[in-house]
Amino acid sequence: MGAIFDIIGSMMVKGMILFLVFRLTMQFQDVHTVRLDHATLLGKLNTAASVVGWDMKQAGYNYSGNAFSKMDEQQMTFFADVNNTGTAVTVDYKLLETAGGVLNLQRTIAGGVPLTVAQHITEFKAEYYDSVGNSTSDPSRLYSVRVTLVIESDQTIDGKKSSATWRKQLFPTNL
Repeated sequence: MGAIFDIIGSMMVKGMILFLVFRLTMQFQDVHTVRLDHATLLGKLNTAASVVGWDMKQAGYNYSGNAFSKMDEQQMTFFADVNNTGTAVTVDYKLLETAGGVLNLQRTIAGGVPLTVAQHITEFKAEYYDSVGNSTSDPSRLYSVRVTLVIESDQTIDGKKSSATWRKQLFPTNL
C-alpha cells in the first residue's frame, strides 16, 4: 500500500514540475514578444529620426532666401538641396491620417509623391527658436528647430501598446 502512495506522490511531483516548466516557458515567450516588439518600434523610430535629421541638416542648402516657408507645429516646409543637384527644392513634413484612422508622418520632396517616413504616430511637433533660444515664427530669425516624434506600436500586447519618443534640437547649418 505504501508503494502505491509513493507512486501517486511522485506522479504529483512530476506533474507540478512539468506545470512549472510550462509556465516558465510561457513567461519567457511573453517577455521575448514584448522585447521584440519594442526593438522593432525603436528601429522604426530611428529610421524616421535619421531621415528628419538629415533633411533638417540640409535645410537652406543652395537656397538664398528664407529656408523655411511653413513653420507650424504639425507641418514644416523648407527649401533644401537634399539630392545635391545644385538646386534647392521644397521638403514638406506633415501628418496625414489614413482611412483606418492611423496617423503617418509624410515627407514630400518638390511636390512629388509623398513618402511615409513613419506610421502609427501619436505626436509630431516642431518648435522653432531664434539664436537666443526664444520661440519664433519669423523664418528670418530661425536658428534651430526642436522636433518631437512619438511612435506607437501597431501591436497590442497584454492590452497595452508600447511607444517610443525621439526629441532633438536640430541646428540647420545653412540658415
